[in-house]
Amino acid sequence: MSNEQMKNQLEDQHMDESQLNARRIKEAWQVMTLGQKIEYLWMYYKSRLAGALLIAGAIYLGITMYKGTHTEVLINITVVGGNSQQVEWLEESFAEYAGISPEAGIIKIQANLSADAEDSTSKIDLATLIGAEAVDVLVCPKEIYESYSGQDGFMNIEELPEADNLDISKSMAKDALLLGSDNILKKEEMILYDDACAVIPVTSKNQDMAARFLEYLQQCS
Repeated sequence: MSNEQMKNQLEDQHMDESQLNARRIKEAWQVMTLGQKIEYLWMYYKSRLAGALLIAGAIYLGITMYKGTHTEVLINITVVGGNSQQVEWLEESFAEYAGISPEAGIIKIQANLSADAEDSTSKIDLATLIGAEAVDVLVCPKEIYESYSGQDGFMNIEELPEADNLDISKSMAKDALLLGSDNILKKEEMILYDDACAVIPVTSKNQDMAARFLEYLQQCS
């Protein structure tokens, strides 16, 4: 018997069962492959690992929800008859134009309302959004604008905070900006219809940024 073996035997005599098991596991661990180690951990500690994963997932979800509720919404834009596949493009394009960094807040764009002026569901949804102060800028076909125009629900463009940067001559009415057929939204296929209008509801919470968006539509078209 080698000196090392004798040493281990003497040590074993002074160890209790739990210590012996710990030593054997340590010795076995040293010669295991990576795959064997993973299999061993899962076999004997899967309940603890599962619990740790659940806790980590809950923490991540909590942080994500906290950030979501504490992130400032800089502007809410509703594009009636919008192309949802181009929402990300519009967010990035306007953010670049206005110099908005990701840390400053978020740009929210709603693009799932029908452009059909006779669609009663979309009418109700749009009225609900405006009433809930969740629309800072509304882009829509001319006929939809006209269905609301007599209700004094949109701001006078000349009275906007940053109206000096807007070409008022291009407005079709005091409260609506007419977007020509060559407007950037049409070029980038965010909308497919002609005679589009951009308006700012009187319920808008972000009028300065809304005026910047109208400016963006003019300058980039």
